Amino acid sequence: LINSERINTSHLKDKGLLSFFAVFRLISEASTPFVNMRWYCLTMNLKNSKLYMYNGIAGFLVFFSCRIATILPFWYMLYN
Repeated sequence: LINSERINTSHLKDKGLLSFFAVFRLISEASTPFVNMRWYCLTMNLKNSKLYMYNGIAGFLVFFSCRIATILPFWYMLYN
């Protein structure tokens, strides 16, 4: 049985698109610093601070724009 992930990877590598898609998916990690800052604020008992609130808003916006909003374009470009 042939692994479909291996087929997709070799297909992208042959067309020179593997690096593009790898970077495209790595952009989803842009929300990680906001998650870390949230943990830091919770650990330091800063849950009622403006930093916590602004971090939450920024984290939501970055999470949505880098993870959720890129799902459909990623899979569309991958299979077309």
